[in-house]
Amino acid sequence: IGTGDMAHALCHLFKNHNYKGQEHCLAVSKPGLTNRFLKNIPGFHDTGVPFVVLEDAIEISDIIILAVPASALKGLLGKYFPLLKNKVLVDITNSSIRGEDLHGMLGLTETPWVKAFNDNGAVDILLDKPFSKKPMVTTVCGTNLDAVDKVKQFAEEALGFTVKIVPSEQYDEIAMHQDSLGQD
Repeated sequence: IGTGDMAHALCHLFKNHNYKGQEHCLAVSKPGLTNRFLKNIPGFHDTGVPFVVLEDAIEISDIIILAVPASALKGLLGKYFPLLKNKVLVDITNSSIRGEDLHGMLGLTETPWVKAFNDNGAVDILLDKPFSKKPMVTTVCGTNLDAVDKVKQFAEEALGFTVKIVPSEQYDEIAMHQDSLGQD
């Protein structure tokens, strides 16, 4: 969910690395997209990743990457939580405000969530080439090990990342990992 720089960057990786015939698919959505609007749009930037109505995207997905500003997470969860609660949610935010992430909002619920992809900037990811000698590296952290494994597999197979799993006890160390040039 999201159409900003990080969503574009992750779609770029998908275009470059999901060539092995894996069963993975990726779609882009955000609140307010309608079928009428989507008829006239071929895909997201030059990635070939399609736009999909948000409710449809949530329904068909196992993993939902929340590529939205941290300040938007609470409203998004408030509106769509009944649809999202049984999905693996991926938080890529880097908020400097404690509790403004999935750990703070969902930490004690049964909803599976992980922290991932927040240790790479969109510009660095967009510079990735399909056959780079050095793969992009990311960390994945969460309390639900099945969710962590699902996101790790997707990140490696569909996005070309080398994944390091970080124990959930070290969550605070990776939560605000990426340095930012501006306000996210």
